Amino acid sequence: MLEDRVIRAITWRVLPLVCLIVFFSALDRSNIAYGAVTMLHDLSMTNTGLGWASGAFALGYVLFGVPSTLMFQRIGARRWLSLIMIVWGALSAATAFVSTPHELAVVRFLLGAAEAGANPGLVIYIGRWFPENVRGRAFSIMFFAMGLTTILGGPFASVLMSLDGVGGFAGWQWLFVVEGLPTIMLALIVLFALPDTLEDTKWMAAPEKDWLSAQVKSGEERQSDGLWSAFSNARIWPLLLINVLAGSAIAGTTAFTPLVIGSMGFAPTQIGWVNTAPALLSVCFLPLWGYLTDKHHDRAQVAAGACVVMCIGLIGVSLLLPSPWALVPLAVLMIGMLGYYSPFWTLPTTFLRGYGAAAGVSLINLVGTLGAFFGPIVIGALADRTQSYAAGLLACAGMAGAGAILLLMQNERRRLRRLESKAALEGAGRD
Repeated sequence: MLEDRVIRAITWRVLPLVCLIVFFSALDRSNIAYGAVTMLHDLSMTNTGLGWASGAFALGYVLFGVPSTLMFQRIGARRWLSLIMIVWGALSAATAFVSTPHELAVVRFLLGAAEAGANPGLVIYIGRWFPENVRGRAFSIMFFAMGLTTILGGPFASVLMSLDGVGGFAGWQWLFVVEGLPTIMLALIVLFALPDTLEDTKWMAAPEKDWLSAQVKSGEERQSDGLWSAFSNARIWPLLLINVLAGSAIAGTTAFTPLVIGSMGFAPTQIGWVNTAPALLSVCFLPLWGYLTDKHHDRAQVAAGACVVMCIGLIGVSLLLPSPWALVPLAVLMIGMLGYYSPFWTLPTTFLRGYGAAAGVSLINLVGTLGAFFGPIVIGALADRTQSYAAGLLACAGMAGAGAILLLMQNERRRLRRLESKAALEGAGRD
């Protein structure tokens, strides 16, 4: 069947490289969480200082998000991604040589600026290749790589942390150098292997290209929106607030998860291995989230469900700390965190296209990244004040719960509008 053949071809030809980009992007932004286990002492940092350093990444991301995504749209995925990957790989490796909290914050700010266009650009890129009815599954595969970062990155971080003292470097310094350099090598592969457009492909016959192009365009409400449409469309504003709330919960938790596990009594070289089990379980649930996203008529409900799962997990971890039994709700939390992305990122691409999609997705992404600024700061400040991570996790639970409520409210408003439109059409038909 033509449809199955085309979808299978683009899944195997396009998604693997996209997943590698997402994997190393997540690895280079999250390794600070593992390095912090010993880096806090070496740099004389507090939990609050770590929160501000993590927030500096978000600040760079916010400031450069829209310009970077528009450059992605203007010069093409292949060239722009390869360029920014070289920059962020070098900055990630350079983190090994910081000697003060201020230097760490500056490097993290620059790293956020370099990575700013990657994820929103890839969301748009997936939208160009996959028809709307299978886009949720494509996103779930893409974000599977994010979960894989924790599964593989955690144990790898533990191995690198065990190199403490080798060659005169601390374990956290080995962590940043060894995990930053592969991104630069991957950038060269992206430059030569990633197809910018459907017309660039040599592995797809003309009838297959025609079918795919027609399918992608058939789901569009408009062929190309202007930049202003992203800012003037009322449907986009609630998504901004929702993503800030969910982003705060996710980023705050992610930044401190290794330290939270360490507070349960595990050694620095054990933390990455311990974190693998809940991460692996969360990845196993990703196909279910993708299936629900594609099959459920109201995808906002699926995203709300993921926020509720996050909220339950956060409450459970905060109540059980410092007991190792807190790893059970930590797994629930990670299931919700990974599950949120697939349904949520299908929402803006259903009503924005062209440059409007580029601006809209990047706008939602960068405003949501404000959550990555506030979340770690909230947890860090509360941890220093209460000498426990429980209060900060409860604050993140409140943010995730608020995001779920807003998603359900938006879904109810859309349902009422559909009923009103249907009633109006039926009335016109009787007249």
